[in-house]
Amino acid sequence: MKKRAIWCWLLGSVSIVGAMGCRGSEGVPQSGVDPGKLVPVNGVVTLHGKPMMAKAVVTFLPESGSPCVGETDENGRFTLRSQYFPGALPGDYKVAISYLVSAEGDPQGRSARDPYAGSPGLKSATERLPAEYSDLGRTRLRAKVEPQGGSINFDLNATIAKNEHEPESTGMPVAPSNETAVPDRQ
Repeated sequence: MKKRAIWCWLLGSVSIVGAMGCRGSEGVPQSGVDPGKLVPVNGVVTLHGKPMMAKAVVTFLPESGSPCVGETDENGRFTLRSQYFPGALPGDYKVAISYLVSAEGDPQGRSARDPYAGSPGLKSATERLPAEYSDLGRTRLRAKVEPQGGSINFDLNATIAKNEHEPESTGMPVAPSNETAVPDRQ
């Protein structure tokens, strides 16, 4: 019986110490983000008033602390996440919106940019938005996250750059990838 009590005490102690190791000195997870202080933030990115393509990465960078990141869907909508938690801390942010596309024409969203994912398309990807929107060092975009959170929208007035590997337009309509474009015969 005594051995069992010792093992239970030891296991309990290790569990408590392990759980404490996952939190910083003030009870904040070591990730540096206190999920209790985050507020929900979403929005829509448009390009000349029309929804931005899917897989554009939206980054909110505060003056100090960790960035918040979201990714657009096919309607240009995004939701911010702070590391592993949904939301953002209230405050002022510099914002960058990046649209990377591989040489094969595949948009490189958040999961493709993960250094552990090793996306082959990322090596050949080029930024399609101008640096005034896509480069955190040069962006003109700013946002204020209010204490209650909310929706923050961006309407970009930019031209999506072509990939240097894309063929010049022939004036022919582009067919879905599983079909062949055939000109109308008149």
